[in-house]
Amino acid sequence: MRLFICSFVLFVCVSEVLSVYDYHARVGIPKAEILLQSENNIGVLGRIVGGAQATQFAYPYQAGVVVTLTSGWTSVCGGSLISNTRVLSAAHCWWDGRAQARTFQVVLGSLTLFSGGTRIDTSDVVVHGSWEPPNVMFDIAMVKITKVNYDRREPWSSSVKSDTTSSDQLRRRLLMLRLVPLMSGDIQLPKTVVPLAPFTVVQYVRIHFIIAVGYSIQAIPLPATADVNRDFAGLTAVASGFGKTSDAQNSFPPTTSLHHVTLQVITNAVCQQSYNDADVSIHGSHLCTSGAQGVGTCDGDSGGPLTAVWNNQRILIGVVSFGPDGGCQSGIPSVFTRVTSYLTWIQGNM
Repeated sequence: MRLFICSFVLFVCVSEVLSVYDYHARVGIPKAEILLQSENNIGVLGRIVGGAQATQFAYPYQAGVVVTLTSGWTSVCGGSLISNTRVLSAAHCWWDGRAQARTFQVVLGSLTLFSGGTRIDTSDVVVHGSWEPPNVMFDIAMVKITKVNYDRREPWSSSVKSDTTSSDQLRRRLLMLRLVPLMSGDIQLPKTVVPLAPFTVVQYVRIHFIIAVGYSIQAIPLPATADVNRDFAGLTAVASGFGKTSDAQNSFPPTTSLHHVTLQVITNAVCQQSYNDADVSIHGSHLCTSGAQGVGTCDGDSGGPLTAVWNNQRILIGVVSFGPDGGCQSGIPSVFTRVTSYLTWIQGNM
């Protein structure tokens, strides 16, 4: 068994023996241009295997990273906004052992990687001092950006509160409020309504879409220092990213949005059993999620977030790092950099 790093391959799952080495040349560069062209033609491509399309405000901490290498080529990664000046990502996105990044363009508040959202260029990136590819440990980097404002979309305006508003008029008004991305297709009115009240068009849309209105840009909290020794095994977590949606993806997919997937955190001991044949050591600084039923991260998700609810708060517990070359849907666990293992390092670079 060999391993692939969860970097950006649009159509082909590229692998290497337990290595993040040469990730940009093998993975990011060859297909970045195809992603750009696809966005120009049909919108952003979907990613994450076994998951679903993400809505506009579901993951305000999600960062896209457009990488410009010293060679002049373009590659891509992901990241997590952890403060209004810091994004956490994978070390191999900045230096993969062969290709060196010159700048990152951090993309926030957008479902598309090459268009839309708030876009911040930076070359201020700190890679963990012990990062040494092809070793897969210490795969973590801090990206420093200019201060970004947390962007809140206020729910509803008096301009849409009209019982006589038609579907077309409502769509135009929602567009002005930047709420149209929450919808797919035409506004569908119910054939029947709950007998408690005769819902109007506006009330129906309000009821069904107000839960998605909120921050389009906001940081994800880190685990508390008291949780540094917790393995989070058994928790249900969520990964999101701009990677492939299936191993068979070899053409433009019909979906056009950032994707997310629900994953089960497993113990490192269970995870190790899946990697023994590859002579891969799963260390304490790694965190794994089950690949059962063909779910997990895939090519293009590198550096992106794995979050879970702990003590009634969603927190960042992992950074997408690597997985098996048997395929994203092979059932083998996805492996992340464990955030709690690097809390001291993270706080020292805030």
